[in-house]
Amino acid sequence: MVDEVKEDASKTRERSLEMLEALSRVPPHARHESKLRMRGALIDRLRRDQKGDADDFIRFVTQDFVQKGLGAYMASLKKKK
Repeated sequence: MVDEVKEDASKTRERSLEMLEALSRVPPHARHESKLRMRGALIDRLRRDQKGDADDFIRFVTQDFVQKGLGAYMASLKKKK
């Protein structure tokens, strides 16, 4: 996710460090709790319908165009060795 765009790499790095410092001041338990609240509905839905979610995933990854893309990706990884 991009919240800001800077003119060059130096300014991007500087701003990134500022944001990291600000975020590091947030207590870990507060960060954990806010993530749970934001994702709670999704987690609950996935838990209720694990089989349906797995079926959707399997149906997607077994499509020809996905398999072709995965094959090409695997071939590119083999070439890197």
